[in-house]
Amino acid sequence: TPSAHNLKFNQFEIMKLTVAALVATIGSAAAFSSSSFSGSALKASSNGASMEMSTGMGVNGFGRIGRLVTRIIMEDEDCKLNAINAGSAPTDYMAYQYKYDSIHGIAKGTVEIDGDFLILNGEKIMTSRCRDPKEVGWGALGADYVCESTGV
Repeated sequence: TPSAHNLKFNQFEIMKLTVAALVATIGSAAAFSSSSFSGSALKASSNGASMEMSTGMGVNGFGRIGRLVTRIIMEDEDCKLNAINAGSAPTDYMAYQYKYDSIHGIAKGTVEIDGDFLILNGEKIMTSRCRDPKEVGWGALGADYVCESTGV
């Protein structure tokens, strides 16, 4: 019989793949055209110099799913989390919830706050508390894709 650790790991991997598939399909109608940006990180090199551009991400909702999506994005080197819209949660409570999740355990890395920024593993992430996600300004914050995690 599989151990509880293996089952939890397998569930996490399945959730990670599900979220990745969901995030890959979210976006504007342009996401479905063959000439559009696919959501993968862009890498280029020339004459010994290299450039890497990651996919800008946003998370709308910071409940159980939003926190799990945030953890997955933070572990993916091809993604950069730029913004989180957390409903009414203040930044200090967001940090506490992220760090000490009752289901997924204590988060790896550092969790800090700086005003309206959540700092995860040294990366500053803008947070907002907009009831209407259209008010966040996702594009201006560098989010190419936004994962809807409110359940509404």
